[in-house]
Amino acid sequence: TLTVCCAQNQPRYSKDSIAEFQLTTNRFDATQGRTMGMMVNAITKSGTNTYAGTFGSYFRNDAWNAEDFIQKKVLPYQDQQISGTFGGPIVKDRVHFFGNYEYERNPQTFTFRGPNGPFPSAGQSINLNMDAKYSVQQGGGKVDVQFNPRNRVTGRYSHYKSLQPVQSVAQLNTTNPSNATENNRFV
Repeated sequence: TLTVCCAQNQPRYSKDSIAEFQLTTNRFDATQGRTMGMMVNAITKSGTNTYAGTFGSYFRNDAWNAEDFIQKKVLPYQDQQISGTFGGPIVKDRVHFFGNYEYERNPQTFTFRGPNGPFPSAGQSINLNMDAKYSVQQGGGKVDVQFNPRNRVTGRYSHYKSLQPVQSVAQLNTTNPSNATENNRFV
């Protein structure tokens, strides 16, 4: 079981690697630690005695988008996601493995509003189209060893890497459009 609260530096796992989760927003006891508002318990998948895996994808582009109200045209947009899992036995009934990987690529265009207002018709407003290539890679592996029905050891590795060239659409009014953030976490 993995306990994750809402802080930014918590571990992140691929959605396909989660077997089940529990969201608690109040009345959790002191054994749960330093949690203020809510808590998420996530149970990650494990390998079994049968080899099994999944593969999924999601693709979207700007063909269905409406035109941008500032630019008066459809801004380029794409979103491609792929994910996969695989697990199974190393030694039947004793040692199992499970691995997962997820990748998202989301190049899109943001309109940065200049210091004199958001609309081109409002005097000397500066509107800038900025291409941003947001991407996320996350994956990991897990090995479970069961010595007997009461004793078990689990080893886990997780990696999360995110490149976000623009902080967020809501922050474009207050930040420089050249800001970028890259997170690289290993657990």
